[in-house]
Amino acid sequence: MCSPDPEDMVVMPTHDIPAYDECNDPYGPEGHLSLDIDCFSAFMNRPDNRMMSKPVIVRGIPWRILAICRYRRLGKLRNRSQVFSYSRSQQGGRHTISSRVSRNNYNFGFFLQCNNDELLQKRGIWRCYGQATLEVLNTKGASIQKKIHHSFHNGEVDWGFSNYDQYDTLMNPKDGYVVNDTIKLRCRFTADVPSGAGYLWDSKRHTGCIGLRNQGATCYMNSILQSFYFTTGFRRAVYKMEVGTEPSESNIVLAMQRVFYELQMSSEAVETNSLTRAFGWDKLDAFNQHDVQEFCRVLLDNLETKMKGSSEEKSIPNLFRGNMKSYIKCLDVDYESSRTESFYDVQLNVLGMDSLERAFQAYTTSETLDDENKYDAGDHGLQRAEKGVKFVELPPVLHVQLMRFQYCGVEQKINERFSFPEKMNLAECCELGPLLTEEDCVYSLHAVLVHSGEFHGGHYVTFINVNLHESAVDPTATAKWCKFDDDVVSRTTTDDAIVSNFGGEKAMNTSAYMLVYVRDNAIEQVLAPIPDTQIPQSVSRTFELERMTRNREKKKMEEEQLCMTVALVTPDIVATNHTYDLVEQTIINEVIPHETVWKHMMTAELYLFVNDKLFQKSDLPKVDMFDNDDHAMELRHRVIRQIKSKKFNFRLWRMSDAYPMEKSQKQPSRLRPTEVL
Repeated sequence: MCSPDPEDMVVMPTHDIPAYDECNDPYGPEGHLSLDIDCFSAFMNRPDNRMMSKPVIVRGIPWRILAICRYRRLGKLRNRSQVFSYSRSQQGGRHTISSRVSRNNYNFGFFLQCNNDELLQKRGIWRCYGQATLEVLNTKGASIQKKIHHSFHNGEVDWGFSNYDQYDTLMNPKDGYVVNDTIKLRCRFTADVPSGAGYLWDSKRHTGCIGLRNQGATCYMNSILQSFYFTTGFRRAVYKMEVGTEPSESNIVLAMQRVFYELQMSSEAVETNSLTRAFGWDKLDAFNQHDVQEFCRVLLDNLETKMKGSSEEKSIPNLFRGNMKSYIKCLDVDYESSRTESFYDVQLNVLGMDSLERAFQAYTTSETLDDENKYDAGDHGLQRAEKGVKFVELPPVLHVQLMRFQYCGVEQKINERFSFPEKMNLAECCELGPLLTEEDCVYSLHAVLVHSGEFHGGHYVTFINVNLHESAVDPTATAKWCKFDDDVVSRTTTDDAIVSNFGGEKAMNTSAYMLVYVRDNAIEQVLAPIPDTQIPQSVSRTFELERMTRNREKKKMEEEQLCMTVALVTPDIVATNHTYDLVEQTIINEVIPHETVWKHMMTAELYLFVNDKLFQKSDLPKVDMFDNDDHAMELRHRVIRQIKSKKFNFRLWRMSDAYPMEKSQKQPSRLRPTEVL
């Protein structure tokens, strides 16, 4: 339960919420709840009266509206939330604090409840962050809306307001909140992926995408790599690169191909250890956050260098490189000096800017050189001139670096609100001509890379519209934004991907630091899907062999944990021993062969195993002990019953070290039969 903030109480026109729809994605990011309370006056005259809405499943867990009638404790604030009274102001739709005493002795509590099912409670410790707008509809116009955000957990499953609003205000027929003794409650909410031992989030199943594991502080690298992976033109170029003769441990091309191939073919989060090893990083480097822009440039420069002389030599420049012209043009004489430079990203100021459009405008706005600052135009002497920058060629993929981290006397992160559009036209910032038409200036937002935290540390995630290519080809297709948070990938709303990352005072130091735009007339080419069949055979063969080897090693390790070795000491071996012990330890270690058996093998199965090894093989069917299929289990039980009915001409004894009871008389190890099996 949280304290109401007056700024959160925005009064808006009433928009009813759609009815509960079972077809909605139960693992999606948002939900809509509704609860109509009939006989509201009777509901508010019984202490601890409760009513809950029908549940809506979001992120795989149930959510409900919880309405409560609570006894008013005058002169005190409730221990779980602060209580304020509100009444309508004379000027308009806003609610103001009032000292008016309600005629009713009960408070109306309005809460959002998460995961309160008894079965789900048994899962143990869990946590899920959610945001919501709690709304009371008004049939005459303005509704009451209050916002909450909270990290729900197994010890606190509801959050909201113990006293949502004045009872008299709600019941007043002139205000229109209760009509025919019925009040209508609505809730719009979004939720993050829940965490906890009881929740296993399947990113591949819920989104079709998988994440990258964090090695310690490599979330910044993961966010960049996911952006590159979904730029399929870049992924295709990496697949086609020649690996060369470098050792695999330091081969960046091979490591990049491995990461991209696993992201496309695997169903579990992908390791990036091979890539960081190829960079020459040690384990300590994996716990140090590097500069994101520097990492991006170094990676592209390294790959571009390795592409030289190959068929993919121009792949990276053709995707990311643009050209801008720095010019000085005289105003009174016909003279201009200019220089064209290439760029792979554009760095824009955030401080003092309120939007991306404003920042681009400031970046390309010209200044006048006049008075004492006139330009020396050579033979023309000192002249008034215009100095500025214009884009003369724009890349298909435009990386925009927002300068959130600056040194302004002290190192600090600039978290000012800075908006950016889903569609952008840069024609006003360009010099149009043969190399750049107005059509080449229109971009769509593809990815938003976000930082949460302070200057010296924090966490990085990325939001990607994985459906941008489909929406460009098919106008009826909609955006599909996904949040990539290291190894967890989840669907998210467009607002959460864009608007929530503008920054500002209430953004909890979370804001976009890098934007990836794709030119509209290049989307079909740059973001074209890569079917599995189009992956080069050399790449597929290399990593499928790696996967087979990895699976064999994994199976071997699992078997080692489930198996044990035993030495079978027979009477013949005992008969040849002439020392005090039944058998020497050196004979057991060096002469007698050791057999591998399953740890969970039944005694009857062990007898059959020894019989097969030392005497005569049985004709009983072989059973896979790790097959949990009902048929396999029944077959195993049947075989065990047959073994128990079989008579063996030997007995098995477990041998162990035998010592005198008193420690002072402890002698060297002596193996003795201690238990008949």
